[in-house]
Amino acid sequence: MLWLDTFRVKEKKSKEFQDWVKANKDNLAKWAELAGWKFKGVYYFALGTGSMLGAHACFMWEVPNYAAIDKSMGTFKSPLDKKISVALNELLESGMPTPSLILKPMELALLYEGT
Repeated sequence: MLWLDTFRVKEKKSKEFQDWVKANKDNLAKWAELAGWKFKGVYYFALGTGSMLGAHACFMWEVPNYAAIDKSMGTFKSPLDKKISVALNELLESGMPTPSLILKPMELALLYEGT
């Protein structure tokens, strides 16, 4: 499954955030590994397509199953999570919620066929 965790970058912080992402790809990958996930990257929404989500961009994670989402809650106590969270609090907006999306491959989806 893919988890898209959307967000908004604070005004006038886009270049700083871009530089932070480049410098912290390994830390994000290590955090994901602690959770049993795989870090797939950070993506900006092109051509304004994130506006319907109220978001500028998203973190993309590969998550093997729903149980791995529960497991990820334990990573919030790690020093690495604290380091990442402190930096992101400086760069990302926090006052406006943006959605997270979970995408599951169609061939694995359980489809409702009606009655």
